[in-house]
Amino acid sequence: MTRLDMMVSPHIYTSLAKLRQFELFPALKELEIPSLISIRPTDIPSLSLTPSPTLLAVSIREIVCPVQIYAASLLHDISPKSPNVHKIMLEGELNSQCIAALSGFSRLETLDLHLKLGNLSTDNLTVLSNLEFLKYLDIQMGKFSVFVLSQPNLAKLPFESLENLSITSPATPALNILQRVSPKVLKKVNLNFLCRGLDKNAASKCVAALVELGKDILRDIKITSDGVLSPILRKDLRFLLEFSTQLESVELDVTSMTNETLNRLAGNKNLQTLKTLKIVSGYPPTEEKMTFPQVSELASFASSLSSLKNLTIPVVLGLDEHNVQAMQKAVAETAKKPHPLETLTLIPLGNGKRTRFLRPETSTVSNTTTLNAYVLARYLDHFFPCLTSIKAHSFQELDPSWCQAVLSLMLEFRKERQLVQDSEDLFFRMPTL
Repeated sequence: MTRLDMMVSPHIYTSLAKLRQFELFPALKELEIPSLISIRPTDIPSLSLTPSPTLLAVSIREIVCPVQIYAASLLHDISPKSPNVHKIMLEGELNSQCIAALSGFSRLETLDLHLKLGNLSTDNLTVLSNLEFLKYLDIQMGKFSVFVLSQPNLAKLPFESLENLSITSPATPALNILQRVSPKVLKKVNLNFLCRGLDKNAASKCVAALVELGKDILRDIKITSDGVLSPILRKDLRFLLEFSTQLESVELDVTSMTNETLNRLAGNKNLQTLKTLKIVSGYPPTEEKMTFPQVSELASFASSLSSLKNLTIPVVLGLDEHNVQAMQKAVAETAKKPHPLETLTLIPLGNGKRTRFLRPETSTVSNTTTLNAYVLARYLDHFFPCLTSIKAHSFQELDPSWCQAVLSLMLEFRKERQLVQDSEDLFFRMPTL
């Protein structure tokens, strides 16, 4: 006996279902296709039965050259049947047909494009800019991806509703994108560089483009690198000084860091609204007469950033006699001025990043004795009484139990302070004779 599926094409069933206006999944909210290339060509037409009016999110992965047309066709099928789709994720070698098909999703708010096997062009960017309600755009390109200037003289694209822009790519394509967009309400930018790309100065130019793009509107900036080379030169940090007083979160991966640079940043009045600051740094050049950031100088740095709640900072955790005495003197001579800092993460200079500079011969950790744990705990408790978390796990030479001891001592100081406060409150509540 001959099997029915060998006598009748699967396309017949799909066509009949369409004629009957049949909905296979009438209450479907999310459609996820983990590997489009893995679906047999004879089964591809049946995917057109999956859309429903309730559909809100679509994810299609492993779109490669043979099935690009199927992905574009499916998106064209979904858009009129599922008008409420607000989130789409496409991954693979996306061509212009796939990108153009997105124009049918008039209510799209979140778009993730993972083009690790493909490129992006100005034509593609124009399609995306016409998505009226797009708020979140995540573009992930491959290490060898490029941005194709199909319209070299294209005017800047407005992206009227875009609030969050994330780009993972070589620095050169990221620069091409930043130079061609002009979002009106952009709040957050996340740049993750895979490599420097063709233009060795592209990362620095991206920083300049960010200033032009959002110095009056951005609240959250993150610039990092997947590679071992830090993307931002120390001199590029001056770009932060050009932003208005509304930045709330900054995360930067810089080639090197010194006390002078940190203090210049902290002293800038435009950064007083910062709540989160994370700096990952390589080693400063040993041939320059510069001081490395010391743990004993945390208070003077953070005191200028009066709104800061989360701080990750590169330091030399050297508790030699000079630094210990400096902390003791600061506690004895400085009146308490409670700082709102809640989490503190100390990381070593370098932190896995290779730079053109030589590693200092001296260790970044020294003299982590019990006595010095007490001194550091008293210092941190004095200036940062709201601290609930201290981490220093990136220091390979540091015994984790020592850091835990610092936090435990701080908690004891806090309990002691609370007992004194409770006693004073009780005294003042006592009735007078």
